[in-house]
Amino acid sequence: MSYVHFSFQTSAFKDTPEIKAQNINEISGHSLATWLSGALRSRGFKASEIWDEDHGWDFSVSDGTTSFNCSCSINDDEEPMGDAHVTLGARATPDHEIVVAVNDLLRQSEHVQQLELDTHR
Repeated sequence: MSYVHFSFQTSAFKDTPEIKAQNINEISGHSLATWLSGALRSRGFKASEIWDEDHGWDFSVSDGTTSFNCSCSINDDEEPMGDAHVTLGARATPDHEIVVAVNDLLRQSEHVQQLELDTHR
């Protein structure tokens, strides 16, 4: 199974304590997932509602033929920067148009620093 993982530092995308409490492990990432899913919709992709998982906040994103699960989390214990992660699941490859769009959006965001891309096959 292949997947694509982005990691970066951010001081943005802060979740309120009430939102964090909705996640079983009180993991941040809802605000990041909200921003990313909206940005992908504005580029013509279909994105589902966001739901909580034990590893963060997820949504599905589709180009009409392929659908990926997108997981977002932020370890915000360290101030002012949080260690953020975005993972696109099964069958994702760096050249797929959804992955390219996520990469572009993260690289263009003023809130993303030290972006790294890791591909697992």
